[in-house]
Amino acid sequence: MKCNLLIMRQRAKSGVSLIAHSVLDELIIYLCNEEALGFIEITEAETNFEDEDGYDEKDWEFDLFGDMDIVTCLYSDMYLSEDHCYHFIHWNEDQFYTEN
Repeated sequence: MKCNLLIMRQRAKSGVSLIAHSVLDELIIYLCNEEALGFIEITEAETNFEDEDGYDEKDWEFDLFGDMDIVTCLYSDMYLSEDHCYHFIHWNEDQFYTEN
């Protein structure tokens, strides 16, 4: 996970688009966003910041992923068989937004 995070940080620094190709990428983006939400809420409270477009910053990652499957699979009591793409053994495989 740390290696993937470092790679994503390097890509972001170089201006490459943020695209989640694997479940692990989705998980990293989701967890980083969850952690950052507390800081965003503190900043908004201090500065009275309001988004002019009415955009909810809490949902941007799901727009990026195209669905909420990562949350559904993490927080439900569903059993995921090994052939399911969100099963742990597939987390590091590039599955999403690939040319193949």
